[in-house]
Amino acid sequence: MSAQIGYIRVSSVLQNTERQLLNVELDKIFEDKCSGKDTERPALKQLLEYAREGDVVHCHDISRMARNTEDLLRLVKDFNADGITLKFHKENFIFDGTNNPMQQLMLTMLGGIYQFERTMNWFN
Repeated sequence: MSAQIGYIRVSSVLQNTERQLLNVELDKIFEDKCSGKDTERPALKQLLEYAREGDVVHCHDISRMARNTEDLLRLVKDFNADGITLKFHKENFIFDGTNNPMQQLMLTMLGGIYQFERTMNWFN
């Protein structure tokens, strides 16, 4: 039986995670309170070990999964290669391993925008 898994990330311990996957019925939730600049996050590592073929990983938006385009594309590819579906609720994108060129383009573009935004925030 497939599991409905949530991944929640905020950038600091002071931020609230409650709204991210509100009203989504989940079997398990993994929560990080750290930057998305790279994939060195405790809960993300646990999620990668926990998720199995047929599972669905829910994430509020693309920037919660990664704020680095290369990491984002690799994570989506790795999840899909293991038969795990990713659902980004804000963008209403579902990545299940089927090749959808428009979604790939949007994922790459939005990943780049979120990476740019993170970099600009770092400079300010």
